[in-house]
Amino acid sequence: MSSSESNDYTVLQFEDNGLGIDLAKYGSEIFGLYRTFHHNENAEGVGLYLTKSQMEAFGGKIEVSSVVNVGSTFTLFFAKEIKIPTRANTK
Repeated sequence: MSSSESNDYTVLQFEDNGLGIDLAKYGSEIFGLYRTFHHNENAEGVGLYLTKSQMEAFGGKIEVSSVVNVGSTFTLFFAKEIKIPTRANTK
């Protein structure tokens, strides 16, 4: 795990040495709701979806790189200036 700073983001990067994900095959689906890429009994396919939606809701982003049978690296970009959406006054 490592962290760094840029002008706009605090960056957190972590990696695993798991099964990896075939991004050529599943790259467009990686952050989809209920998407799993291995046959784990307890996998529900919500973790990456929720992480991406929350990161983006607060002005950040998430990126992934992965190699099958080697592992994955996830990079989270936390916005330094959080812009919370406001609701229009509806009367």
